[in-house]
Amino acid sequence: MTYIVHDLVKDLSFQVAAGENGLTRKIHRADVIRCGLTLTGFFEGFSPERIQLIGNQESLYLQHLSSIERYQRIERMLSYGKETPCYVFCHGVVPDPEWIQLGNEYKLPILTSNAPTVRLVGQILNTLEHVFAPEVSKHGVLVEIYGVGVLITGESGVGKSETALELVHRGHRLVADDRVDIKRIGDELHAEGAKLTEHLLEVRGLGILNMQTMFGAGNVRAREKINLIVHLDPYAPDKPYDRLGIDEHTVDILGVQVPQIIIPVSPGRNIAMIVESAAKNNRLKRMGYNAGLELSKAILQQIHQP
Repeated sequence: MTYIVHDLVKDLSFQVAAGENGLTRKIHRADVIRCGLTLTGFFEGFSPERIQLIGNQESLYLQHLSSIERYQRIERMLSYGKETPCYVFCHGVVPDPEWIQLGNEYKLPILTSNAPTVRLVGQILNTLEHVFAPEVSKHGVLVEIYGVGVLITGESGVGKSETALELVHRGHRLVADDRVDIKRIGDELHAEGAKLTEHLLEVRGLGILNMQTMFGAGNVRAREKINLIVHLDPYAPDKPYDRLGIDEHTVDILGVQVPQIIIPVSPGRNIAMIVESAAKNNRLKRMGYNAGLELSKAILQQIHQP
């Protein structure tokens, strides 16, 4: 994905003070740096490819310099700016005329924001982390059940969408149907659906259904974390399905191990209720309670009793 300075200006509502001709500069790193030391003339370790921040302290330092010296310091910094995306002034600091002049000459965007430095760093990093996060698309249906993001997978026609429809009818929330776009943010998987099919669910025999229109805004979500994968598998008598739930099976998605359970599908089984129970059980396990493990402990304790 190509992310340019103009996108950052739009996403974070920055003001462009100078260098408007450079708004098409690409941002290559999800990183920012304060350029206080660089302003003093110390360029060892300088990373010009990062977004450069200037706060109150840096601005006050420049005010103590003569106009000639200030111009020389700023010009030297901006001369490294072939790879620099932009400079951002925090706290509503107004850039000196030297910044405006040189920013326009070097076609290097000089941006301003009223946000404090610490908050602005967080905003920029959060925005860029989402932009540059590794991503993958999976086939399935994503539903939020009692705060648990459940990705329902399985072969075509196994009943994923029908299960999601029943879950939404029970009061849970649809996030995505058919294509689920997943990004890794830190150690979490954040997922959403394609914008074109947002809130839509395809059910064979009925066609396309709009969950927001049918059930209300409270039954849909734009995005959700993935906490559990429920794989629907056509029932086969010779397959060894889990009976106790003691051993946890996981699926690797972008380097994150996500718990997975396999639900055999056969006529007469209430799959929606089983998936709903799986989400509740997942919450209990995350809180430290495992019913199968507790039963196993109780049996072993009874066996060893005299």
